[in-house]
Amino acid sequence: EIARTRHTTTAVGCIEEDCDMEQVIAAAVEVVKVRVAMDRAATDNVINPDELPGDAVLVPNTSGTQFVGANNAHIEKHGQTSTILESADNKVSCDWAVSDVNQALHSVAKVAGPPKVPGKQDVLFDNDQCVVMPPGIVKELLKRIQPVMKYERDGNLYIAQLRMSSFTRQGPGR
Repeated sequence: EIARTRHTTTAVGCIEEDCDMEQVIAAAVEVVKVRVAMDRAATDNVINPDELPGDAVLVPNTSGTQFVGANNAHIEKHGQTSTILESADNKVSCDWAVSDVNQALHSVAKVAGPPKVPGKQDVLFDNDQCVVMPPGIVKELLKRIQPVMKYERDGNLYIAQLRMSSFTRQGPGR
């Protein structure tokens, strides 16, 4: 199992009315660092319960539904939670399925939003990075640029129906 290192800090939020400091109401919020991978094959944003802040509210899984891994393995789904994620550039809310996973994953399908409606965000990849952009960027690019390959959304996966043949080399030694 992957060893998890928990980096925590505590932020204190205060509400002050017209009173002296002895009457200040304060709430401590635990902040943890989490490393999240963007995954086009993940059907939901998932995180292990051990990676959550201690004060995260877990809504238990009462449906009995579980996740199935790519190797058909059972992945326990404990429930749902919501968190705030902060990067150097932005602060966003994130809903998570709390599950027995080794790596926190953001689902491209969840980040982009449901199919056949205006999207939440666009997700773009290159060989160095993945970026989440305002909605409509991909549609604008497709007006000007022919894609090399296109994968259509089918549920929470992006699928291409392709023809395949063997790679034939020309010349001797074939």
